[in-house]
Amino acid sequence: MNTTLSVVNLQVFRLRASRADDVELHVDWSVTYSTTAVATELGDAWPLLATIHAGGVGGWADITVSGILKNAGSATDAHWEDELGSSEALETLYDFARSHLGPLLMTVDAEVPLPKTSPQVDLRAFAPSDEDEDNVEVPGEADFAEPRSVETT
Repeated sequence: MNTTLSVVNLQVFRLRASRADDVELHVDWSVTYSTTAVATELGDAWPLLATIHAGGVGGWADITVSGILKNAGSATDAHWEDELGSSEALETLYDFARSHLGPLLMTVDAEVPLPKTSPQVDLRAFAPSDEDEDNVEVPGEADFAEPRSVETT
């Protein structure tokens, strides 16, 4: 396992969960990385987004987390993806995401055993399209619902 790569500044980006009856047991793990370095006070870094989607008896949940990859060398290196895929950085990212996903699955009573070590990862370079900027929708005032109050007895 490669120990020259590390991930820092881990953050939960999004959490979702739902109860459902007919969910096939699965744990899907994917990571998207930027091939463009971002200059930081500690040197070059590469943003990462990672998602675990897990489901089984009772429901499903997913979590998307972000992090910054450090000491990665050249993002255009021919062995970049191989090096990242076998790094402890991805295992750290998975552990962080899993530690938040387990309790979330419990909130919807989903029975999904999460592996202690990361399953096979779907690893991809982030490839923005030129159309991305044209497809951004800015929410208007009508997009925000009025707050609801909930009465308890």
